[in-house]
This record gives sequence, C-alpha cells and structure tokens, in this order.
Amino acid sequence: MYAAISQTGDHFTMRQTCPMAESVDPSKPKFDEKFRRIISGWDDSAQLKEEQQRRENAEARDFEERRLREEGQKRRQKAEDFTDLT
Repeated sequence: MYAAISQTGDHFTMRQTCPMAESVDPSKPKFDEKFRRIISGWDDSAQLKEEQQRRENAEARDFEERRLREEGQKRRQKAEDFTDLT
C-alpha cells in the first residue's frame, strides 16, 4: 500500500495513492525516514497537547481548592467575629 501524508496546521491527512503516480516505495529508507519523522512529530505534538491539558487541569483544580479554602477561612472568621460580639 502506498500513502501520501499531508499536513495542514496541526491536522495530518493520509490518503492512498496510485503506485505509478508517485515514486514512493515503502521499502526505501528515504520514505521510511520521512514517514517516521512525520508520525513521530505528530506523536510529540499529541503528547505535548496532553501534557499541557494535564497542567491546565491541575492549575484549575489548584485554583478551585485555593478558592474553597479561602472561602472557608472567611466563613470561620465571620463566625468567630459573630461569637465575639455575643
């Protein structure tokens, strides 16, 4: 099977090609190396996006925990202030 891979931004498209239309032979090292670079680049990109998503989720979780902690402290402070008044 022969394949042509094209890239548009972050999107990769693979399509089957006619063996006579292009001189692309999967057994040639040049084709294998080019294909390997494209695929490894795509994998790296996916891994980077996944790591970035994990970081963003962790930051959002930390922010929410901090907000809840501060809100709890404010409520405790208000309760203490109220008990001091009585």
